[in-house]
Amino acid sequence: MRNIVEDTRRLKLLRGTVHLARELGLKIVVEGVETPEQLALLNKHRSTDLVQGYVFSPPVPSKEIGILSHALNRRTAPRRRSKVA
Repeated sequence: MRNIVEDTRRLKLLRGTVHLARELGLKIVVEGVETPEQLALLNKHRSTDLVQGYVFSPPVPSKEIGILSHALNRRTAPRRRSKVA
């Protein structure tokens, strides 16, 4: 993912690899996503099924995965609208 936002050749390579993987019915995991810009680019081109990287969290010990997961779910959960009478 390094320099993928600035380097169009890298983006073309990623998109070609994604196309090939999709044609073969494979799931795509992109590792090393470090910035919101990289994540936005992946989302824009629908380039991945799963994403891993510092954009979400630095590496954590396995015993802390539950805490991290809970925190991320709280952040991304849809907010309920309060009913106004």
